[in-house]
Amino acid sequence: MKIKLLVVILIAFCLSNCNTDKHDEIVLVIGKYKLTKPELELKRKKDKYKFLNEQALKEKLIEEGRIIAFALDNRYDTLATLKKLFEYASRSYASEVDGFVWNKKVKAKLELTDNYIKSIYLNRSQEYLLDVVLFSDKSSLDKYYKSSDNFNVIKAKARSKPEAKVFNASVKFPYYPLSYYTDSINNLKVGQIIGPLETERGYLVAHVLSAKPIVKNTYKQENTNIRQEVLFGLKQKYLWENQKRITKVADPEIYNNAVQELAANFDEQNKNWPGVKPNLLIMKYNLGGKRISYLLSDLREFITNQPVFFGSLTTPDGVKKILLNIIIEQYLFAEAKMMNMEVYPEYQQFSKDNKETIFIEHYKRNYVYPKLSVNGKEMEDYYHKNIQNFRSFESASISLFKFKDMQSAFQGRPVLEREARGIASTVSSNSSNGNILPKAVEIQVKMSELNNDPQILGAILRLGPSQISAPLKLNKQVVIVKVTGKQGLATIPFIYVKGDIQRLIYFQKEKQITTRLEEGLKEKYPVEKDELKEAISEIK
Repeated sequence: MKIKLLVVILIAFCLSNCNTDKHDEIVLVIGKYKLTKPELELKRKKDKYKFLNEQALKEKLIEEGRIIAFALDNRYDTLATLKKLFEYASRSYASEVDGFVWNKKVKAKLELTDNYIKSIYLNRSQEYLLDVVLFSDKSSLDKYYKSSDNFNVIKAKARSKPEAKVFNASVKFPYYPLSYYTDSINNLKVGQIIGPLETERGYLVAHVLSAKPIVKNTYKQENTNIRQEVLFGLKQKYLWENQKRITKVADPEIYNNAVQELAANFDEQNKNWPGVKPNLLIMKYNLGGKRISYLLSDLREFITNQPVFFGSLTTPDGVKKILLNIIIEQYLFAEAKMMNMEVYPEYQQFSKDNKETIFIEHYKRNYVYPKLSVNGKEMEDYYHKNIQNFRSFESASISLFKFKDMQSAFQGRPVLEREARGIASTVSSNSSNGNILPKAVEIQVKMSELNNDPQILGAILRLGPSQISAPLKLNKQVVIVKVTGKQGLATIPFIYVKGDIQRLIYFQKEKQITTRLEEGLKEKYPVEKDELKEAISEIK
């Protein structure tokens, strides 16, 4: 134990002293708050700061510096609610792709050499069209799949079943996403049956329908795209392998009755489960040599403090996916702590940045947001005074594609993009093999009509002719909008811009309140050192 402690101390000493000179370059001091030049360089790259001019950036950093100095004086770091936010942010940082464990264990070993990328380029001679059946779980696979059956028989059994999905997909070497789930696919042949393969969404069986030659650009033109595709594929493979490895060790036991109760009673607006007891047992799993009981109170803590999580709490499958991700995150966080994450400079910098962001948000929640309100008259007055800014098309012609779920929409969107660019699709929209594209519904949208769907109208406003929207979730449907033309000029009705105006006025008022509060902070927290101008000008 003493030896391990000594090793940790030595690592911390070496890591903290390897760039001592650079870290001593302090460019801003306000009270207990200090900003170094390396920290400034990292901030400058963030979306929040990178679009500001030099003077605006300097003012923003000083404004935030005073708030952080106030937070440090008032011991924000000791507040239980904020400490919980720090903990969950650290868990997320440790476990996410491009987070600590990935960067130390996986990314360091990746060698995407030019020779490797070129070998993929050279092997891409064919694009294959697949017929795919995805079974939601092992029981539905066992029920409808027999290895002796012809694939069309399997597909016919699955097509009308809610626990199975039938669709088309096109792949090219190295056959993503199939190769996320197996290392045994070296080449494909027409007529070949692949699977069953276990995936994060169920069990997949595929049939290679056809192949066609690929018209390739030069290697120089394709290099970047292939590199990005391969890196994305390796990340997905890493996620899947982690899920399998951790699930096997954790041996989770998820209680279906509890999951169904949670999905049925979730209040999406308030992020709560009214009427459901906090001590409801949701699942059990192994962690750290113990069998953990996970309650509703634990899940409520998770959704309150987790920076970002994926999945739906309104469906049983969505709840199960979130629960599984919680287990994986806990395991990877424990792994990161075993690797002494806290002594590495990159984690220390992440921790400092994260705490400062949380301090600023907590300050605003206490002193700024309670004073913010925007009433209907203010919004209408702004609208009429700035009516010239709310002019757009009079009518628009669109093609609306309705998909059964988000996955189908994401599969169909690249086909629509290829068609919009005049590139022949590998799948006909009238194909009987699991229609990847639904039939387009042609619609004429008139700006003067007040019953337009706000999401569809917003997409049309953002898009030009022949452009295609991202998938939009409308009630129980997912749609993609393709703009085929816009005609005329008209004023956008107030109802469609009300939300944008509200946000704009909120932003203006927030700035006014923050400026008034800063006047009070200036006296207590004067700038003791300011070398921002020179430091900012030196950043490329």
